Amino acid sequence: MIPPFAPRCSARAPLRILVVDDEPAILRMFRTALSNYGYVTEIVGDASAALDALERERFDVVVSDVHMPGCGGLDFLRSVRQRFDHVPVILMTGRPSWETSTGALALGVVRCLTKPVMPQTLREEIERATGGLDAAE
Repeated sequence: MIPPFAPRCSARAPLRILVVDDEPAILRMFRTALSNYGYVTEIVGDASAALDALERERFDVVVSDVHMPGCGGLDFLRSVRQRFDHVPVILMTGRPSWETSTGALALGVVRCLTKPVMPQTLREEIERATGGLDAAE
């Protein structure tokens, strides 16, 4: 297990993480925590802004809420898969359901986490998604 708030020990460049959520407090918390872990973190409040960010910049991982106004997480995931298939996506939801989970898996989501998501848990999933941790760890 990775110790909390320990900087990444790696020769590779810092990972670039895009976090998408309509709750400003969650965005601020993840930006602070992920930045403390050594990630370059951009936060946006909706799927449209996230797709714009993906057009402008390269990200190593996208972390997105499922339930957002407008374009929800599964529609957003579908758009990411159509245009940026190589980017791992981790979804978070406060209202898990079988339909959401199976839909996300069918669209190639790396992991679907149930909120509240602790920063350490998110860090571990980001590392797994990018090959930084073995699945058995």
